[in-house]
Amino acid sequence: MDQIKELEKYKSLYDEGAISEEEFRRLKQKLLGLKTDEEKELERQQERAKALAEIERMRAEAAGEKESAESEENEPAQTKERKDPEEQIKEARNEYKKTFDEEKAKEQARLAAIYELEQKKKQEQLAKAQKSAKAVTGFVGNVILWVITVFFGLFAILCVLPSESLSGAIYDLTGFLCFLYAAMACPLLTKKLRENEKLAFLTRHKILWAIGFLFLWGAAIMALPV
Repeated sequence: MDQIKELEKYKSLYDEGAISEEEFRRLKQKLLGLKTDEEKELERQQERAKALAEIERMRAEAAGEKESAESEENEPAQTKERKDPEEQIKEARNEYKKTFDEEKAKEQARLAAIYELEQKKKQEQLAKAQKSAKAVTGFVGNVILWVITVFFGLFAILCVLPSESLSGAIYDLTGFLCFLYAAMACPLLTKKLRENEKLAFLTRHKILWAIGFLFLWGAAIMALPV
């Protein structure tokens, strides 16, 4: 986990231009425990120097074993002796290149796996946060709707109950309007209506329904005799 954080920090510095691509690669290789390009190049030079020294030693031994004056029949063999070390150097270079490519492929695969794991973890965290936010929003929304339902329900009952101070058609109409508003706000009733395909349209555009009922209530009040 610490390696991932460090790698993200180096990547951020590289994206911001604070470090160069070469510095980012060295830091990345050091963090992952890989050899840097300089260390690999130094090893290659050391191996090449050893190979050249071995070749020179072999040449010196071959020259010491043979006489200085050799017949022309032995010259092709001498040429072959000189070519064999060159082939060895070429094979060594090919082997080094193969090893370097394998290490590079392993490093790329490791970085890809780390990146994929980090992306998966971020997606899981985002999905969890969205789920939690949705649950909280739904709970708060239901609480608000129940408060509205109880408020309008109590107000409707208060308007329609017989009383010396509250009486007449205007209070009956107001109580009916409050009852409609309480029914529209009730989460339980809304859920039942949505489950019924024929009545599901009543749950759509509730604000327009509420405004329409309000206008009808106002028109009915205006039509009452003074």
